[in-house]
Amino acid sequence: MNKANKPTQIPLDFGSLLEKSFENFIIGKNAIIIDSIKAFTSSESTKIIFIYGKRSFGKTHLCLAALNKIKSAKEFIDFETAYKLDNLDVDSINHLIIDDLDKILENEQYQDKIFFCINEFILNRRPLLLTSSKTITKMKINKYDLESRLKSDLIFTIDDYSDDDKAKVLENFAIARGWNIDTKVTNYIMNNYQRDLFFLCNIIKNIDEESLSSKKNITIPFVKHVISSRDSIETH
Repeated sequence: MNKANKPTQIPLDFGSLLEKSFENFIIGKNAIIIDSIKAFTSSESTKIIFIYGKRSFGKTHLCLAALNKIKSAKEFIDFETAYKLDNLDVDSINHLIIDDLDKILENEQYQDKIFFCINEFILNRRPLLLTSSKTITKMKINKYDLESRLKSDLIFTIDDYSDDDKAKVLENFAIARGWNIDTKVTNYIMNNYQRDLFFLCNIIKNIDEESLSSKKNITIPFVKHVISSRDSIETH
């Protein structure tokens, strides 16, 4: 069968097929972070972990991987579910994971609630995982005590990926959307466009959506068309 005619070349709209796990996370130079988060998921953990990383560096993946691993009472909060802070019963939770902390703190009404949660988890020696796309000093924090609490335990920075690791991220992201990307297509994208992971992952998303609507195979000419169309829309 001709490669261009393989059924797997046209994606199916299955959404995120991959369950977020430590096994399908591209580790790169971040082995210490992964080991620390794995330890965080145990019932004996008492750690407060703060992770900083640029957008699309895998922070949410790690949060969900940890959430899937934890067996005891747990809660996951991100920017879209920050409203849960209003009625959060911290006494009933053993593990708390807060993603997008920098975005949540832009709403000042949540600063006191976040401070209360962190303080309670520190006092009761329960594990808390926090992630942010900004460093602690660059976040919008009006409470000095809150900043000091965020610096109270383990602080990690997710390192940038090598080009080979970024290619693996693209392949995993495509698989998560229900299709396999040809190595030649991956190499073409990596060699001809900016290598920022946020840009690269959005390209995969655009390719997926355009392929679904046009029912076309994902070839290098098709990728060129999708990216040029995207760039044309963004410049107008």
